[in-house]
This record gives sequence, structure tokens and C-alpha cells, in this order.
Amino acid sequence: MTIIGSTIKRDKKAKKTIYSFMVNDDVFEAYFFTGKKPALEIMHNGALLGFIEEQKTKFEFVANPEVNPVKITAWIDAGNSFSSIIKSMFKGVGIEVDGKPVQNTVTDPGFHIKNGRSGYSVLLFVFGVKSLFTYYTSFEEYASYFAAVISSAIYFVPFLLLLAAFINYARWTTFAIFAGLILSVLEFVDYIMGIPNSIRSGANGVSILIWMILRIMALYLLFNALKWKNKQKERPASPDVS
Repeated sequence: MTIIGSTIKRDKKAKKTIYSFMVNDDVFEAYFFTGKKPALEIMHNGALLGFIEEQKTKFEFVANPEVNPVKITAWIDAGNSFSSIIKSMFKGVGIEVDGKPVQNTVTDPGFHIKNGRSGYSVLLFVFGVKSLFTYYTSFEEYASYFAAVISSAIYFVPFLLLLAAFINYARWTTFAIFAGLILSVLEFVDYIMGIPNSIRSGANGVSILIWMILRIMALYLLFNALKWKNKQKERPASPDVS
């Protein structure tokens, strides 16, 4: 997959993200204005090429229509209903140049692969909490630090593995995704099997639902990262991100 290299800059005060890229020595910039009414401006050599306010509709603009035409396809991606629940991690803009994805937009595999790291953040939180919870409950039951450590190891050891993969995600991407998926699936099954006991012990239904959503979120992010990792075959020569 050929990807058009781009740089990205964010202006938090103006709530604006700027994507810059070059095609045939022409400078293109996309200004994405976030907020209640997102908008997208496509600039070509400093002049306005197109303006978009409608979400999830692709628009086509042609630069240099008479000589060396360049077709820009752009849209505002508001994210699907599930990604909205997880703070719209996939919300942004999609930009293609003559059918080729532009780096750092939602058409770029790297955009989605990086979001797999967010799935790791969720897993680290889940395994960390379960490790501590198991330690304290075991200590109360056996009154022994050694027994508590042994009991909590079933969650603490995977926590350490996840932490190492999280830190080295950029270098261990493929391993990290598969390891995260395996642990996420196993932990999800373990949680499902424990729900009846949680209900009998008086656990709040809302709490059970929240913990369920967190686990689904991790699976969603990691499966999405794996899907885009398989699509990724060629990356930009110099992916500058600032």
C-alpha cells in the first residue's frame, strides 16, 4: 500500500488540526476544525480548494484540472457508535490523493495500528486492578503475604508482560498485538465466567456493565489494529509527525 507522507500539527487553543503533504511539488493542507460542528478546509498552494461540513460523506476536489490534475478525496469521519463510546478514538478526517491514503488520517493503517496501544492501556488497567484485588482478598482469606502473592501472580505476571509490550509497542508491534489479543480473550472469558458469582455477591449491574465495556473496548482496538496491520505493506519513507 502506497501512502502519501504527511505532517500533522495540533492547535489546541484553536481546536484545529493541520495535515500537510506535497504532491508533484504542490503544497496541500487540510485544516480540521473540531468542536460541536466539525469542519474541514482543503488548501492548495495557499488557496482554498474545498470546504466540508457534512460528516461521513466523501467529497472530491481536483487541483490543476488542466495540467497534471490531482484528485483529492476527503471526508469527516465522526466515528461509529462504538468508537463514540470510547471517546471517538477513530474520529478524524479521511484524505486520499488519487486513491492513495494520506498518512495520519483515518485512511492510514498506521493511524489504526497506533490505536492498538490504547487497547493495551485498557488491559493494563484491568489486569492491574484484578491483581491488586486478588492480592488483598487472598491476604484476608489466608492471612499470609506469600499466599496472597501466589494468588495474585495469575494476573500480575500477564500485567508485567503487557507492560513490557506496551513500552516497546512500536518495535514489537506484531507480537504485541497478538499477545494482547490472546490475553484479552482469556481475560474476557474469565470475566464472563465470574459474572454469576459477582451477581450472587451483590455486585452492582452498572459496575458489571462498565467492566464488560472496558474488555470489549480492548478487544475492539486490538482486532482493529491487527486488521490494519495486515493491510499495511508500504509506509512513507519519512513519516514526520509533530
